[in-house]
Amino acid sequence: MPDSQFTSSPDRSFATAETWSEIDLALVEDGRRAVPLFPLDLLPQPWRSWVSETARSAGAPLDYVVQALFGAVAGLCGGGALVRITPAWSEPLVLWQALVGRPSSGKTPALASIRALLGRLEGEPGSGEGEPKRRFIATDAALAALTEAVAANPRGIILWRDEPTAWLADLGPSWLDSWTAAGSTGHGAGLPVGVLGTIRPEHLMAALGKADASIVARFLYTWPDPPTYCALGERRTPNNDMALDLLRRVHRAARTPLNPLILPLNAEATKAFDSFLSVLHRDLGHAEGMEADWLGKGSGTVARLAGVLELLAWSGSDTGALPKEVGAPAVNAAVELWRDYFRPHALFVFEHGGPDDLLRQARRVVHWIRDNRCNEVSREDVRCQALYRAVRAGRASLVIGRLSAGGVLRSIKRQGPRPGGRPAERWAVNPGLFA
Repeated sequence: MPDSQFTSSPDRSFATAETWSEIDLALVEDGRRAVPLFPLDLLPQPWRSWVSETARSAGAPLDYVVQALFGAVAGLCGGGALVRITPAWSEPLVLWQALVGRPSSGKTPALASIRALLGRLEGEPGSGEGEPKRRFIATDAALAALTEAVAANPRGIILWRDEPTAWLADLGPSWLDSWTAAGSTGHGAGLPVGVLGTIRPEHLMAALGKADASIVARFLYTWPDPPTYCALGERRTPNNDMALDLLRRVHRAARTPLNPLILPLNAEATKAFDSFLSVLHRDLGHAEGMEADWLGKGSGTVARLAGVLELLAWSGSDTGALPKEVGAPAVNAAVELWRDYFRPHALFVFEHGGPDDLLRQARRVVHWIRDNRCNEVSREDVRCQALYRAVRAGRASLVIGRLSAGGVLRSIKRQGPRPGGRPAERWAVNPGLFA
Protein backbone atom coordinates (compact mmCIF):
# COMPACT_ATOMS: atom_id res chain seq x y z
CA MET A 1 0.00 0.00 0.00
CA PRO A 2 1.45 3.43 -0.90
CA ASP A 3 2.87 5.36 2.01
CA SER A 4 0.71 8.39 1.13
CA GLN A 5 -2.37 6.55 2.29
CA PHE A 6 -0.96 6.59 5.81
CA THR A 7 0.01 10.28 5.96
CA SER A 8 -1.16 11.88 9.16
CA SER A 9 -3.15 15.09 9.41
CA PRO A 10 -2.86 17.65 12.26
CA ASP A 11 -6.26 16.90 13.74
CA ARG A 12 -5.47 13.17 14.03
CA SER A 13 -2.11 13.47 15.81
CA PHE A 14 -1.33 12.20 19.25
CA ALA A 15 -1.36 14.69 22.08
CA THR A 16 2.34 14.91 22.93
CA ALA A 17 4.49 16.91 25.33
CA GLU A 18 5.50 20.37 24.17
CA THR A 19 9.15 19.37 23.99
CA TRP A 20 8.32 16.69 21.43
CA SER A 21 7.11 17.11 17.89
CA GLU A 22 3.91 15.45 16.76
CA ILE A 23 4.12 11.74 16.03
CA ASP A 24 3.62 10.80 12.40
CA LEU A 25 0.64 8.45 12.45
CA ALA A 26 2.07 6.63 9.44
CA LEU A 27 4.43 5.03 11.96
CA VAL A 28 1.82 3.86 14.45
CA GLU A 29 -1.11 2.74 12.33
CA ASP A 30 -1.01 -0.80 11.06
CA GLY A 31 -2.79 0.14 7.87
CA ARG A 32 -4.54 -3.22 7.80
CA ARG A 33 -6.72 -3.25 4.76
CA ALA A 34 -9.44 -5.74 4.06
CA VAL A 35 -8.24 -9.01 2.59
CA PRO A 36 -10.51 -11.19 0.47
CA LEU A 37 -12.80 -13.65 2.18
CA PHE A 38 -12.33 -17.23 1.12
CA PRO A 39 -14.64 -17.91 -1.87
CA LEU A 40 -16.51 -20.81 -0.33
CA ASP A 41 -18.55 -21.36 -3.50
CA LEU A 42 -15.41 -22.69 -5.20
CA LEU A 43 -15.45 -25.74 -2.92
CA PRO A 44 -17.55 -28.69 -4.12
CA GLN A 45 -20.25 -30.20 -1.97
CA PRO A 46 -20.40 -31.81 0.53
CA TRP A 47 -17.08 -30.29 1.54
CA ARG A 48 -18.47 -26.77 1.34
CA SER A 49 -21.01 -27.49 4.06
CA TRP A 50 -18.52 -29.39 6.18
CA VAL A 51 -15.98 -26.54 6.10
CA SER A 52 -18.64 -23.98 6.99
CA GLU A 53 -20.00 -26.04 9.89
CA THR A 54 -16.52 -26.86 11.19
CA ALA A 55 -15.49 -23.21 11.16
CA ARG A 56 -18.66 -22.13 12.97
CA SER A 57 -18.38 -24.85 15.59
CA ALA A 58 -14.75 -23.88 16.26
CA GLY A 59 -15.41 -20.14 16.20
CA ALA A 60 -12.62 -19.85 13.63
CA PRO A 61 -12.22 -18.32 10.17
CA LEU A 62 -13.16 -20.86 7.54
CA ASP A 63 -9.92 -19.89 5.74
CA TYR A 64 -7.94 -21.91 8.28
CA VAL A 65 -10.22 -24.93 7.93
CA VAL A 66 -9.88 -24.86 4.14
CA GLN A 67 -6.11 -24.64 4.32
CA ALA A 68 -6.05 -27.65 6.64
CA LEU A 69 -8.36 -29.57 4.29
CA PHE A 70 -6.19 -28.80 1.27
CA GLY A 71 -3.13 -29.85 3.23
CA ALA A 72 -4.79 -33.12 4.25
CA VAL A 73 -5.76 -34.04 0.68
CA ALA A 74 -2.30 -33.17 -0.60
CA GLY A 75 -0.67 -35.03 2.28
CA LEU A 76 -2.72 -38.18 1.72
CA CYS A 77 -1.70 -38.23 -1.95
CA GLY A 78 1.73 -36.59 -2.13
CA GLY A 79 3.87 -38.23 -4.75
CA GLY A 80 1.22 -40.91 -5.28
CA ALA A 81 -0.87 -38.60 -7.49
CA LEU A 82 0.33 -36.34 -10.29
CA VAL A 83 -1.35 -33.61 -12.31
CA ARG A 84 0.00 -33.91 -15.84
CA ILE A 85 0.08 -30.63 -17.77
CA THR A 86 2.16 -31.86 -20.70
CA PRO A 87 3.97 -35.16 -21.34
CA ALA A 88 7.13 -33.54 -19.92
CA TRP A 89 5.56 -31.59 -17.07
CA SER A 90 3.78 -33.12 -14.07
CA GLU A 91 3.14 -31.78 -10.57
CA PRO A 92 2.80 -33.96 -7.46
CA LEU A 93 0.07 -33.10 -4.97
CA VAL A 94 2.38 -31.46 -2.45
CA LEU A 95 1.46 -28.09 -0.91
CA TRP A 96 3.27 -25.75 1.46
CA GLN A 97 0.89 -23.60 3.50
CA ALA A 98 1.29 -20.91 6.16
CA LEU A 99 -1.57 -19.72 8.37
CA VAL A 100 -0.95 -16.27 9.84
CA GLY A 101 -2.89 -15.03 12.84
CA ARG A 102 -2.62 -13.73 16.36
CA PRO A 103 -3.02 -15.99 19.40
CA SER A 104 -6.65 -17.00 19.90
CA SER A 105 -7.47 -16.20 16.26
CA GLY A 106 -8.80 -19.73 15.75
CA LYS A 107 -5.85 -21.38 14.01
CA THR A 108 -5.42 -24.28 16.41
CA PRO A 109 -9.12 -25.26 16.76
CA ALA A 110 -9.53 -25.02 12.99
CA LEU A 111 -6.57 -27.32 12.44
CA ALA A 112 -7.64 -29.68 15.21
CA SER A 113 -10.60 -31.03 13.24
CA ILE A 114 -8.45 -32.17 10.32
CA ARG A 115 -5.68 -33.36 12.62
CA ALA A 116 -8.17 -35.58 14.42
CA LEU A 117 -9.42 -37.08 11.15
CA LEU A 118 -5.89 -37.81 9.99
CA GLY A 119 -5.17 -39.35 13.38
CA ARG A 120 -8.11 -41.72 12.93
CA LEU A 121 -6.80 -42.69 9.49
CA GLU A 122 -3.35 -43.29 10.94
CA GLY A 123 -4.87 -45.62 13.51
CA GLU A 124 -6.44 -47.83 10.87
CA PRO A 125 -4.53 -50.94 9.75
CA GLY A 126 -2.93 -51.00 6.33
CA SER A 127 -4.56 -52.76 3.42
CA GLY A 128 -2.02 -55.61 3.31
CA GLU A 129 -1.60 -58.39 5.86
CA GLY A 130 0.96 -57.46 8.46
CA GLU A 131 1.32 -53.95 7.00
CA PRO A 132 2.19 -51.42 9.73
CA LYS A 133 -0.11 -48.59 10.64
CA ARG A 134 0.20 -45.59 8.38
CA ARG A 135 1.75 -42.29 9.31
CA PHE A 136 0.76 -39.06 7.64
CA ILE A 137 1.99 -36.37 10.03
CA ALA A 138 5.48 -35.37 11.16
CA THR A 139 6.44 -32.55 13.52
CA ASP A 140 10.24 -32.73 13.29
CA ALA A 141 11.61 -30.57 10.47
CA ALA A 142 15.04 -32.22 10.58
CA LEU A 143 15.77 -33.69 7.18
CA ALA A 144 16.85 -37.04 8.63
CA ALA A 145 13.52 -37.38 10.46
CA LEU A 146 11.53 -36.48 7.35
CA THR A 147 13.54 -38.87 5.20
CA GLU A 148 12.80 -41.65 7.68
CA ALA A 149 9.09 -40.75 7.69
CA VAL A 150 8.95 -40.80 3.88
CA ALA A 151 10.72 -44.16 3.84
CA ALA A 152 7.85 -45.51 5.94
CA ASN A 153 5.25 -43.78 3.77
CA PRO A 154 6.70 -43.27 0.26
CA ARG A 155 3.71 -41.22 -0.86
CA GLY A 156 4.82 -38.49 1.47
CA ILE A 157 4.23 -36.82 4.78
CA ILE A 158 2.79 -33.58 6.18
CA LEU A 159 5.17 -31.47 8.24
CA TRP A 160 2.72 -30.07 10.80
CA ARG A 161 3.99 -27.02 12.74
CA ASP A 162 1.26 -25.43 14.84
CA GLU A 163 3.32 -23.70 17.50
CA PRO A 164 4.75 -20.20 18.05
CA THR A 165 8.28 -20.97 16.90
CA ALA A 166 10.47 -19.65 14.11
CA TRP A 167 10.05 -22.92 12.20
CA LEU A 168 10.02 -21.21 8.81
CA ALA A 169 13.49 -19.81 9.41
CA ASP A 170 14.69 -23.35 10.17
CA LEU A 171 14.03 -24.30 6.54
CA GLY A 172 17.16 -22.57 5.30
CA PRO A 173 19.13 -22.89 2.03
CA SER A 174 21.05 -25.97 3.16
CA TRP A 175 17.78 -27.63 4.19
CA LEU A 176 16.27 -26.85 0.80
CA ASP A 177 19.30 -28.21 -1.07
CA SER A 178 19.26 -31.41 0.95
CA TRP A 179 15.48 -31.71 0.63
CA THR A 180 15.78 -31.43 -3.15
CA ALA A 181 18.67 -33.89 -3.36
CA ALA A 182 16.79 -36.39 -1.19
CA GLY A 183 13.77 -36.46 -3.51
CA SER A 184 13.01 -39.98 -4.63
CA THR A 185 9.78 -39.70 -6.61
CA GLY A 186 11.29 -38.58 -9.88
CA HIS A 187 8.30 -36.27 -10.34
CA GLY A 188 8.91 -32.73 -9.15
CA ALA A 189 11.85 -31.72 -6.96
CA GLY A 190 12.32 -32.80 -3.42
CA LEU A 191 10.92 -35.25 -0.95
CA PRO A 192 7.12 -35.53 -1.07
CA VAL A 193 6.73 -33.48 2.10
CA GLY A 194 3.89 -31.00 2.46
CA VAL A 195 4.10 -28.25 5.05
CA LEU A 196 1.24 -26.87 7.15
CA GLY A 197 2.36 -24.30 9.69
CA THR A 198 1.12 -21.33 11.68
CA ILE A 199 2.85 -17.98 12.20
CA ARG A 200 2.06 -15.14 14.56
CA PRO A 201 2.09 -11.67 12.94
CA GLU A 202 4.79 -10.44 15.32
CA HIS A 203 7.06 -13.24 14.08
CA LEU A 204 6.57 -12.52 10.40
CA MET A 205 9.60 -10.29 9.92
CA ALA A 206 11.86 -12.77 11.68
CA ALA A 207 10.41 -15.66 9.68
CA LEU A 208 10.51 -14.00 6.26
CA GLY A 209 13.76 -12.17 6.90
CA LYS A 210 15.72 -15.27 7.89
CA ALA A 211 14.13 -17.84 5.59
CA ASP A 212 15.48 -18.54 2.14
CA ALA A 213 13.63 -16.56 -0.57
CA SER A 214 12.91 -19.67 -2.62
CA ILE A 215 11.28 -21.26 0.44
CA VAL A 216 9.17 -18.19 1.22
CA ALA A 217 7.92 -18.22 -2.38
CA ARG A 218 6.59 -21.77 -2.13
CA PHE A 219 3.94 -21.09 0.49
CA LEU A 220 0.25 -20.39 0.15
CA TYR A 221 -0.45 -17.76 2.80
CA THR A 222 -3.70 -16.88 4.50
CA TRP A 223 -4.21 -14.10 7.04
CA PRO A 224 -7.98 -13.70 7.46
CA ASP A 225 -9.90 -11.16 9.46
CA PRO A 226 -11.61 -12.51 12.58
CA PRO A 227 -15.01 -14.07 11.86
CA THR A 228 -18.22 -12.56 13.06
CA TYR A 229 -19.46 -14.05 16.31
CA CYS A 230 -21.63 -17.13 15.94
CA ALA A 231 -24.05 -17.77 18.80
CA LEU A 232 -23.64 -21.12 20.51
CA GLY A 233 -27.15 -22.13 19.55
CA GLU A 234 -26.28 -21.69 15.86
CA ARG A 235 -23.21 -23.93 15.96
CA ARG A 236 -23.86 -27.37 14.57
CA THR A 237 -21.64 -30.41 14.96
CA PRO A 238 -20.00 -31.13 11.59
CA ASN A 239 -20.39 -34.56 10.04
CA ASN A 240 -16.87 -35.76 10.74
CA ASP A 241 -17.69 -39.38 9.94
CA MET A 242 -18.65 -38.32 6.43
CA ALA A 243 -15.47 -36.26 6.10
CA LEU A 244 -13.40 -39.23 7.27
CA ASP A 245 -15.02 -41.50 4.67
CA LEU A 246 -14.24 -39.01 1.90
CA LEU A 247 -10.64 -38.55 3.00
CA ARG A 248 -10.26 -42.31 3.17
CA ARG A 249 -11.54 -42.49 -0.40
CA VAL A 250 -8.98 -39.91 -1.53
CA HIS A 251 -6.20 -41.84 0.17
CA ARG A 252 -7.21 -45.09 -1.53
CA ALA A 253 -7.32 -43.40 -4.95
CA ALA A 254 -3.66 -42.40 -4.80
CA ARG A 255 -1.04 -45.00 -5.58
CA THR A 256 2.72 -45.04 -5.14
CA PRO A 257 5.40 -42.67 -6.43
CA LEU A 258 6.64 -45.43 -8.75
CA ASN A 259 3.15 -46.02 -10.12
CA PRO A 260 1.20 -42.82 -9.34
CA LEU A 261 -2.36 -41.89 -10.14
CA ILE A 262 -2.01 -39.73 -13.27
CA LEU A 263 -4.52 -36.90 -13.69
CA PRO A 264 -3.93 -35.25 -17.08
CA LEU A 265 -5.61 -31.97 -17.98
CA ASN A 266 -8.35 -32.58 -20.49
CA ALA A 267 -8.65 -30.41 -23.60
CA GLU A 268 -10.78 -27.67 -22.04
CA ALA A 269 -8.68 -27.65 -18.89
CA THR A 270 -5.53 -27.27 -21.00
CA LYS A 271 -7.00 -24.20 -22.72
CA ALA A 272 -7.90 -22.66 -19.37
CA PHE A 273 -4.47 -23.38 -17.94
CA ASP A 274 -2.72 -21.98 -21.01
CA SER A 275 -4.73 -18.77 -20.69
CA PHE A 276 -3.65 -18.49 -17.06
CA LEU A 277 0.00 -19.02 -18.00
CA SER A 278 -0.11 -16.18 -20.53
CA VAL A 279 -1.43 -13.75 -17.91
CA LEU A 280 1.10 -14.99 -15.37
CA HIS A 281 3.91 -14.40 -17.87
CA ARG A 282 2.74 -10.81 -18.30
CA ASP A 283 2.48 -10.21 -14.56
CA LEU A 284 5.95 -11.59 -13.92
CA GLY A 285 7.35 -8.90 -16.19
CA HIS A 286 6.14 -6.19 -13.80
CA ALA A 287 6.69 -7.84 -10.41
CA GLU A 288 9.66 -7.38 -8.09
CA GLY A 289 11.07 -8.81 -4.88
CA MET A 290 9.05 -11.28 -2.88
CA GLU A 291 6.03 -10.90 -5.14
CA ALA A 292 8.07 -11.89 -8.19
CA ASP A 293 9.47 -14.94 -6.39
CA TRP A 294 5.98 -15.96 -5.29
CA LEU A 295 4.47 -15.47 -8.74
CA GLY A 296 7.26 -17.58 -10.19
CA LYS A 297 5.87 -20.59 -8.33
CA GLY A 298 2.33 -19.86 -9.53
CA SER A 299 2.12 -22.29 -12.44
CA GLY A 300 2.99 -25.35 -10.38
CA THR A 301 0.86 -24.22 -7.45
CA VAL A 302 -2.25 -23.71 -9.59
CA ALA A 303 -1.81 -27.15 -11.15
CA ARG A 304 -1.57 -28.74 -7.69
CA LEU A 305 -4.60 -26.80 -6.43
CA ALA A 306 -6.56 -27.98 -9.48
CA GLY A 307 -5.67 -31.57 -8.64
CA VAL A 308 -6.76 -31.14 -5.02
CA LEU A 309 -10.06 -29.56 -6.07
CA GLU A 310 -10.68 -32.33 -8.62
CA LEU A 311 -10.15 -34.99 -5.94
CA LEU A 312 -12.40 -33.16 -3.48
CA ALA A 313 -15.18 -33.07 -6.09
CA TRP A 314 -14.63 -36.71 -6.98
CA SER A 315 -14.59 -37.86 -3.34
CA GLY A 316 -18.08 -36.47 -2.79
CA SER A 317 -19.53 -37.84 -6.02
CA ASP A 318 -21.40 -41.09 -6.64
CA THR A 319 -18.98 -42.41 -9.23
CA GLY A 320 -17.24 -45.64 -8.36
CA ALA A 321 -14.43 -45.31 -10.90
CA LEU A 322 -11.17 -43.61 -10.08
CA PRO A 323 -10.74 -40.05 -11.35
CA LYS A 324 -9.10 -40.04 -14.77
CA GLU A 325 -8.44 -36.37 -15.54
CA VAL A 326 -8.61 -32.80 -14.33
CA GLY A 327 -11.41 -30.85 -15.94
CA ALA A 328 -11.83 -27.19 -16.77
CA PRO A 329 -14.04 -26.45 -13.71
CA ALA A 330 -11.22 -27.50 -11.36
CA VAL A 331 -8.61 -25.49 -13.28
CA ASN A 332 -10.81 -22.39 -13.44
CA ALA A 333 -11.53 -22.65 -9.72
CA ALA A 334 -7.83 -23.09 -8.93
CA VAL A 335 -6.90 -20.06 -11.03
CA GLU A 336 -9.55 -17.91 -9.40
CA LEU A 337 -8.56 -19.09 -5.94
CA TRP A 338 -4.86 -18.43 -6.52
CA ARG A 339 -5.38 -15.11 -8.31
CA ASP A 340 -8.16 -13.51 -6.27
CA TYR A 341 -7.56 -15.02 -2.83
CA PHE A 342 -4.09 -16.40 -2.24
CA ARG A 343 -2.25 -13.70 -4.17
CA PRO A 344 -3.78 -10.77 -2.19
CA HIS A 345 -3.10 -12.64 1.06
CA ALA A 346 0.51 -13.28 0.07
CA LEU A 347 1.03 -9.60 -0.80
CA PHE A 348 -0.53 -8.61 2.52
CA VAL A 349 1.87 -10.92 4.36
CA PHE A 350 4.85 -9.56 2.42
CA GLU A 351 3.75 -5.97 3.07
CA HIS A 352 3.67 -6.52 6.82
CA GLY A 353 6.54 -8.95 7.21
CA GLY A 354 8.94 -8.31 4.37
CA PRO A 355 12.38 -7.01 5.36
CA ASP A 356 12.85 -4.55 2.52
CA ASP A 357 10.60 -1.57 3.27
CA LEU A 358 11.68 1.29 5.53
CA LEU A 359 8.19 2.26 6.70
CA ARG A 360 7.27 -1.32 7.57
CA GLN A 361 10.50 -1.74 9.48
CA ALA A 362 9.88 1.50 11.37
CA ARG A 363 6.36 0.32 12.25
CA ARG A 364 7.80 -2.96 13.48
CA VAL A 365 10.13 -1.06 15.81
CA VAL A 366 7.21 1.01 17.09
CA HIS A 367 5.27 -2.17 17.89
CA TRP A 368 8.29 -3.59 19.71
CA ILE A 369 8.78 -0.36 21.70
CA ARG A 370 5.13 -0.38 22.74
CA ASP A 371 5.10 -4.07 23.61
CA ASN A 372 8.19 -3.67 25.79
CA ARG A 373 7.31 -0.23 27.21
CA CYS A 374 10.74 1.12 26.34
CA ASN A 375 11.72 4.60 27.49
CA GLU A 376 14.89 4.62 25.42
CA VAL A 377 16.61 2.38 22.86
CA SER A 378 19.98 1.80 21.24
CA ARG A 379 20.78 0.96 17.66
CA GLU A 380 21.53 -2.62 18.69
CA ASP A 381 18.12 -2.82 20.38
CA VAL A 382 16.54 -1.80 17.10
CA ARG A 383 18.64 -4.09 14.93
CA CYS A 384 18.79 -7.22 17.11
CA GLN A 385 15.58 -7.13 19.15
CA ALA A 386 12.97 -5.21 17.19
CA LEU A 387 14.11 -6.28 13.71
CA TYR A 388 15.35 -9.78 14.63
CA ARG A 389 18.82 -9.20 13.08
CA ALA A 390 17.17 -9.07 9.66
CA VAL A 391 19.06 -5.85 8.79
CA ARG A 392 22.60 -4.52 9.05
CA ALA A 393 23.69 -1.68 11.29
CA GLY A 394 23.45 0.88 8.48
CA ARG A 395 19.87 -0.06 7.77
CA ALA A 396 19.03 0.11 11.46
CA SER A 397 20.39 3.67 11.48
CA LEU A 398 18.09 4.55 8.58
CA VAL A 399 15.13 3.15 10.50
CA ILE A 400 16.10 5.20 13.55
CA GLY A 401 16.37 8.26 11.33
CA ARG A 402 12.84 7.64 10.03
CA LEU A 403 11.54 7.29 13.59
CA SER A 404 13.35 10.44 14.67
CA ALA A 405 11.92 12.40 11.76
CA GLY A 406 8.49 11.04 12.67
CA GLY A 407 8.66 12.26 16.26
CA VAL A 408 9.01 8.82 17.86
CA LEU A 409 12.68 8.99 18.90
CA ARG A 410 15.13 11.70 19.94
CA SER A 411 18.86 11.34 20.43
CA ILE A 412 20.21 11.35 23.98
CA LYS A 413 23.70 12.77 24.41
CA ARG A 414 25.71 10.86 27.00
CA GLN A 415 28.56 12.41 28.95
CA GLY A 416 30.93 9.47 29.07
CA PRO A 417 32.33 7.49 26.13
CA ARG A 418 32.20 3.75 25.69
CA PRO A 419 35.34 1.73 26.48
CA GLY A 420 36.18 1.85 22.78
CA GLY A 421 36.09 5.61 22.79
CA ARG A 422 32.91 6.18 20.79
CA PRO A 423 29.99 8.00 22.42
CA ALA A 424 27.30 5.69 23.78
CA GLU A 425 24.38 7.06 21.80
CA ARG A 426 20.82 6.14 22.71
CA TRP A 427 17.42 7.50 21.73
CA ALA A 428 14.61 8.53 24.02
CA VAL A 429 11.08 7.44 23.19
CA ASN A 430 8.30 10.01 22.86
CA PRO A 431 5.95 9.40 25.84
CA GLY A 432 3.02 10.24 23.59
CA LEU A 433 3.58 6.91 21.86
CA PHE A 434 1.92 5.20 24.82
CA ALA A 435 -1.08 7.55 24.92
